[in-house]
Amino acid sequence: MSTLDAIVPNIRRHVDDLGDSTDGMLSSIVIYTLVGSILGFQCYNSALNFAPCPKKYEGKDRYKWRNIMGSFLHAIISGTSSLYCLYSSPEILDDLIRNYNVHCEVLVALSTGYFVYDLFDILAYKRLANTWPLLLHHVVIFCCFGIAMYTKNYLGYALVSLTAETNSIFLHARQLLLMVNTSKQSKLYLVNSVINIITFLVFRFGVLLWMGWWLTQHADEVPYLLVAVATSGLVIMIVVNIVLFYRLLMSDFILGRDRQPKDTSILDK
Repeated sequence: MSTLDAIVPNIRRHVDDLGDSTDGMLSSIVIYTLVGSILGFQCYNSALNFAPCPKKYEGKDRYKWRNIMGSFLHAIISGTSSLYCLYSSPEILDDLIRNYNVHCEVLVALSTGYFVYDLFDILAYKRLANTWPLLLHHVVIFCCFGIAMYTKNYLGYALVSLTAETNSIFLHARQLLLMVNTSKQSKLYLVNSVINIITFLVFRFGVLLWMGWWLTQHADEVPYLLVAVATSGLVIMIVVNIVLFYRLLMSDFILGRDRQPKDTSILDK
């Protein structure tokens, strides 16, 4: 048993002493993690105002650097942690409706907090017409994760969806490379581009299709309303990811590596 496995249950017991969790309510550990995540990412965002950044982003565009750095941090945390949770607790996959552990619950709450923070950050600094895929993505995630945390069901399903953040590591790394003026002809950019495409296919399209298949196999165990919500969410996410994948292919492969401005993001067109 790892140190983390020994510490987390003790934290959970102490937190629950402050307010027992019951079905149909957000448990105290979820509330604390959710609020802490929002505040934590906001503090990280603010701290980046005092950190070095590419010269082009030292002025009014500094928010772009801060936003990508926050997204990159969340992708590393949620992508690697979701894979670890599924690897260390494979029984979660046996019943995605009811099976979960404290790591899973905390991770879903932490990610929900990040998406809330990022939603407000987008609304504050970016043009809505340019960022509709991200806005739609965040709203869908918030609704679906909110249901999972409130009912304490489907947390395993939410955990599986977070494996998509594995691709986000390389998606945001791509943008950071462009921000520091890395040549699209460089080996570093090329390697990241190839890994980006592979992980996009596996952890975005592959995971979404698997989640859709799972939903069809267990539709009789899920209330009709939730089936409708989940199906709508999957359709929206597939459409959003098709748009992003098209932009990625056009930018890095089809149009050629010198056709697009270096700091243009496929997320903000």
